[in-house]
Amino acid sequence: METDKSPALSPDGAPPSTGARNASVVSAGEVRGWRDRIRAAESDDAALLRLLQQAPARDLKLAALQALTQEDSFKQVMREFRERDKSLYRAAKSL
Repeated sequence: METDKSPALSPDGAPPSTGARNASVVSAGEVRGWRDRIRAAESDDAALLRLLQQAPARDLKLAALQALTQEDSFKQVMREFRERDKSLYRAAKSL
């Protein structure tokens, strides 16, 4: 059985070597699983919002955000992340 040797991501989406503080690392297999869940929720904004809130890495959160289709969903993300995560707030605002 071959193991996956691709680099893991920290919860903020950066490679672990960039100094993520005590962050758990997300394996490549977990990233694939999250991306599959995001694709499966493709037209269900409520499910995508839940995935966005639960995703362990910033790039996964952005993928869920970009899959949203309803303006109300973007507004909800802006409200929720305005003070917590400026990059997600700006991404939601720009879409």
